[in-house]
Amino acid sequence: FLKPNILEAVRQELNPAFQEGDLSSVIKSMLGDSGLLEDQKQVSPGESASPPLDLISAIPEQALPPLGEASEHQDIMERLIRIIMDATGFNREEIQPDMDLRRDLSIRSSRLPVIMDAAEHQFGITIELEDFIDVRTVKDIAQRISKIIDGRKGTSLQPATKSVDNGPVPDGILKTSEDEASLKRLVFNYVTTNPAVSIPTELSSGESVLLLSPDWDDRLSTSVGDIFRRDFRVETFPMVFMQGNLGPSKEGHDIRTDEGASRAADTIAGLAPLVGMVIILPQQGVSGSLRHMEDVSRLLRGLFILLKTFLQTPSRKFVVLIHSEEDKEKSVRLPAEGMLGLFLSAAQEHPAVQFRTLEIGRDTDLRAALCDALDRGYTMVEMAHRDGRVFTSEGHIAPSLFRDRSSLDLSPGDVVVMSGGATGIGAHLARSLVPFKPRLVFLGRTPLDPGMNTVKPCPTHPPSESFTFEDKALEITRTLADLHAAGIEAFYHTCDVTDPEAVRAVMDEVKNRHGKIRGIIHGAGVLRDGYLSQMTPDDFSMVTDIKFLGAWHLFRSAEKTDLRFFVGLSSVAAVQGNPGQTNYAAANRMMSALIKTLERENGAIRFKAVMLPPIEGAGM
Repeated sequence: FLKPNILEAVRQELNPAFQEGDLSSVIKSMLGDSGLLEDQKQVSPGESASPPLDLISAIPEQALPPLGEASEHQDIMERLIRIIMDATGFNREEIQPDMDLRRDLSIRSSRLPVIMDAAEHQFGITIELEDFIDVRTVKDIAQRISKIIDGRKGTSLQPATKSVDNGPVPDGILKTSEDEASLKRLVFNYVTTNPAVSIPTELSSGESVLLLSPDWDDRLSTSVGDIFRRDFRVETFPMVFMQGNLGPSKEGHDIRTDEGASRAADTIAGLAPLVGMVIILPQQGVSGSLRHMEDVSRLLRGLFILLKTFLQTPSRKFVVLIHSEEDKEKSVRLPAEGMLGLFLSAAQEHPAVQFRTLEIGRDTDLRAALCDALDRGYTMVEMAHRDGRVFTSEGHIAPSLFRDRSSLDLSPGDVVVMSGGATGIGAHLARSLVPFKPRLVFLGRTPLDPGMNTVKPCPTHPPSESFTFEDKALEITRTLADLHAAGIEAFYHTCDVTDPEAVRAVMDEVKNRHGKIRGIIHGAGVLRDGYLSQMTPDDFSMVTDIKFLGAWHLFRSAEKTDLRFFVGLSSVAAVQGNPGQTNYAAANRMMSALIKTLERENGAIRFKAVMLPPIEGAGM
């Protein structure tokens, strides 16, 4: 019983190479001629790769922490491992201090905040995620936590406490109907807001602010620059991001290309320390530069690259994105929504930086609006300035009301296309449609092998990093078999929804072989989690393109006159952000905004974006 614990303690505190044979030698030398070990198997000298305990000199005696301190650090490690066990389902023996969180334990960046939140409660400390962005191993986290505890100047460790009871939830917030199974929806409305206390961002003479605008004729950019120089007394560096250079004093880059974005990022990195970054999105007059949804996607990728570069500036204080409420065109509104999703996550990764999207109108007092946008007393990211007042969107839960319930019915044989393969939540949704007897056509990137061994056990909701193509193919094959057994015609086509030509070809084939497409459920998606500082442009755009462009390509390839409904599986990350998922939040926010826009333009089709939380037992 004691031997495994003794071995583990010695390996962690003294010598990682200490072997079981060494322990036996030490015990024998301690007991001497007592005779207590006569019945035990003797260890030959050749079996031991390490010297006896009393000969270990790898760690000088003065370097060993006092016994109480060592015990305290070991206690922190063990309590942290227990937290990781609860968050991941691993057993104790499967977690070691030197294990890499992502490579060895398959812990995505989106799970780290959950672990950190539990650590805050467990140790009674306050954790800034920004200080944990570069952690790699379990030991790294334990050491950071230990430093935070040591920095509390003598305060003792606090045990985990129960959540404080803040009283009953107001009736208007989460009051449910008598029918607990009824569908609910999250409804957003603009509400006025005021800060509890004003905390203006401190700007000093000599500091610099980067002004990004679509072209050199942008009047809004000129006005913003004048206000910063005159009223805030800072220097401004203007740069356009949808045009090339127009002269030595007019530097411009088309960040919709990787070359243009790279050059713009190099310029920003070479500037004097910047405290702020202001992004002015294209107004209606230049929306023609975003003629296609692919242009919108490339613009978002370019802005991500510039934002990542700016956040590497040590003097960074704020990022403000300005757009107009008068812009009704898809190509103008959608980038603002994508950047809002990005900001919602980035604000949680960089709490010291003020992130704000600012919607203005024709009569907005621009100076007052900028002052409010730079006021840290306002805690929200999304801000609108109208009639001298500050608004933000606020969500509340309400029952789902249907205009015409008869239109919700599916007839037997109606064709429903489902992107995202036939795995995870898509498979669950497909099974829920069985009573309606539709024809289900699944689209996914995973190729199927007709000779696959379907007897192999299917993994139970593994982390996405360990969910191989073979695992996915196996689940797809079994889903199709289950549906066939239930009397459902189900088909699978290999298709990458980011490829418009491939989508068009598959959708035409579906219509020719199976009939008119009545419904589309867009559930395709991938995770490329990572903090913004570590995320690559490809990690960002791969996630956004599958959600956003995938939805657009599917809709464009369907016959509008035949389509009855279009559902996009979105995420709560789109409305509240999530550390480590700037790409995922931006992707789902922009896809949801696209669906809302399509609903306004196509009144005969029912559109829904479903903001899903993490779902137990089902991934994408």
